[in-house]
Amino acid sequence: MTVVHELTQVRAELERLEEKERSLEEQLSGVRVAIETHKSRIEDLVQAKPAPIGSLPFEILSYVLKLSVSATLPLHPRRRRELASVSPTWRDVILFSPTFWTTIDITPGRANMPLLRAHAARSRQCPLDITIQSWQNSRPQLSALLDVIIPHAHRWRTLDIRSNAHYCLQLVLDKINFLKFPSLIRTSIIATAYIQYPSFLTRESSPVLQSLELRPVIPVDDFPSGQAITELSLQISPQCLGLPTLRSMLSSQKLTTLELVYSDSPSFQPDSISLPFLTSLTLKATQPRELIKAVVAPNLSYLHFTVVVPCDRLSAVFHGFESKFRNVRHLVLDAPSSLLDVECAEVVSSVFSNAHHVEMHTVETDAFFRTNLDGSCAADHWESLESLTFRGMIVYYESSTEHLVRWLQQRKLAGRPMLRVRLAEWIFGSDHDDDEDDNDGYGSKSYSFSDLYDSLREICMLDIVGVSVKTEVVLSLSSSSPPQLVRHCYYYKIDDFTYLLRSRFYQIYRIFFLIKFIRQASPVLHASGECVYNTTTDLPTGSEPRSTVFFLVTLVPAFLLRVLLLICPSYVHLYGKPTARL
Repeated sequence: MTVVHELTQVRAELERLEEKERSLEEQLSGVRVAIETHKSRIEDLVQAKPAPIGSLPFEILSYVLKLSVSATLPLHPRRRRELASVSPTWRDVILFSPTFWTTIDITPGRANMPLLRAHAARSRQCPLDITIQSWQNSRPQLSALLDVIIPHAHRWRTLDIRSNAHYCLQLVLDKINFLKFPSLIRTSIIATAYIQYPSFLTRESSPVLQSLELRPVIPVDDFPSGQAITELSLQISPQCLGLPTLRSMLSSQKLTTLELVYSDSPSFQPDSISLPFLTSLTLKATQPRELIKAVVAPNLSYLHFTVVVPCDRLSAVFHGFESKFRNVRHLVLDAPSSLLDVECAEVVSSVFSNAHHVEMHTVETDAFFRTNLDGSCAADHWESLESLTFRGMIVYYESSTEHLVRWLQQRKLAGRPMLRVRLAEWIFGSDHDDDEDDNDGYGSKSYSFSDLYDSLREICMLDIVGVSVKTEVVLSLSSSSPPQLVRHCYYYKIDDFTYLLRSRFYQIYRIFFLIKFIRQASPVLHASGECVYNTTTDLPTGSEPRSTVFFLVTLVPAFLLRVLLLICPSYVHLYGKPTARL
């Protein structure tokens, strides 16, 4: 009886467990279905999620793309097209953002009617930047293009006209001279011949004009000062520079930057032209003293003076003007060496005694650094000097920089701050590795780049523009002398190095083209043993000699180019010889 009862209980328990199993299997099946449903939903959501490339807000993406286009301004149409091809989002940003269409370049070969109309429409009401350049003929085409943008003259923000034939420039001026430009802020016209002062630059036609550049121009006596002009650059006809004209031009009290190129100057009363906000003055003149005498600019901090021969000696030009230039921190002096004697250097350095940065565009600079009988030199007046820049200096013998090197050494010994010395557009009269006894026949040893580099690198922070310097220290082993360390100094001219890189890239391109040709036109050996080209290519079927000819035509120039680059010293200059023993 006990066994029967126990069997009944076990069977009941089994049925209960089987029922539970079926219930769990149903639940598991439901869970699996739910899992698959959620997986599918996740995939749908992932696919529906915006791509990271289009996740940036419209304004931020527009700003980033605008920076990219602006960085390649000469090629901005091509760059804009490249960016628009990245994704639909980028394309929409570029197409529907007016700021991408505000620069209008009217240049032969670039501008056309549909493009200008697209710019005018897509820029909406944004200000326009207009450039008109390089027109030497095709007046009807230029006239038609101007007719597209002239109706939008009220939106012109900047106007640049340059490098045009005179009759093309006159066509442009005839079309715009009587228009109103309420938004025009900056205008630059660089012509090939003297032009009359444009009528559209009057106070009534361009009321908010701030920056004006005209080269060369025949000014008018009633020059439109326009109180808002802050930057003025003029190259003035020598026959038209009268006293009323010059006074009228310099009557804007808000001028901060002034550049004048002229020949003769009328007489002025001292301190008769007040320019209280002027900070930058550039003069290129034969008789600048009269203008300097008249100008009062207490905030002037930058002066660039270019001598136009015939000109008075610099000592006569700047003598007595210490009070006018006491705040000038940056002096740029472009003058022939014949006008830079010791007396001139003394006057210039004493007048600009507060200069922090001095640039000299001259062949020789000895006058500023030559030691006088009392042990001083003109450059000692620059007590706050931080940097020296030399442009166009010719270095042939050690004496070319002897006084500069000695002055820098004395500064270092006196505990003065080390100067930053920059050499730009310099010329070496002797750039070779001849023997140390090489001289000019009078005992002056020729001076190489290595010599100059060695003489300056320890006494200043040397910056040689356009040159990459490489120094190597090697162990010299000789049977006649003990081992010693020898330093070699090389320099690479950047322009030549760039040419080298371009040549190398061209060589690599030729080799890759050859490989591609060999792979596409590889001979296929048939059962008959006949050699033919692969018919899957676009190249015509030929014979094996044709393949050999193409191989020679393609590979031989690349090989010769490589040999030329290796043996021709005019492409990469490696100057220098052992200059120091450690």
